[in-house]
Amino acid sequence: MPMKLPAYAKRLLDDRRAGRHPLDANLVFGDRWADVPEIKVCIKPEDYAVGVFDFHVLAGLKVTIHAQVSIGGDADPLFDLVGEVAAAQALVVIRWPKGFTPRETWAFELAFCNRFKSNKGVRWPAWWSDALDCGQQTLAKNWIADCERKVA
Repeated sequence: MPMKLPAYAKRLLDDRRAGRHPLDANLVFGDRWADVPEIKVCIKPEDYAVGVFDFHVLAGLKVTIHAQVSIGGDADPLFDLVGEVAAAQALVVIRWPKGFTPRETWAFELAFCNRFKSNKGVRWPAWWSDALDCGQQTLAKNWIADCERKVA
């Protein structure tokens, strides 16, 4: 089955093909899409499943995932979404629902804090890996450099 783009991703894809490359974008994981400013792509949690959506339109961007709902724990599909977006070479930040502290978290920091000990040593949570962590660290450095170039 072919992968599909999240809602509003075609607009971002068209902009990128036309040479308009933003530094960042928002990914809404919830149903209150109007609450989040443009540039955005959107997914309703009930429509999300691993491997259904193509997130490559977000490659190279800092993507803030607006987690409007979160059930918490390792079974939360939000964490699979974070891993998929990171695997598409986007720098990922999570913006938690109101009432959470801190309100925003870098995905690589969250993954680092959720490592656990096993009989095989210290392990990443199931939604993260050494390769994702290395890629996110590199993307963070590159994104900061891009921001500095745009300001200069």
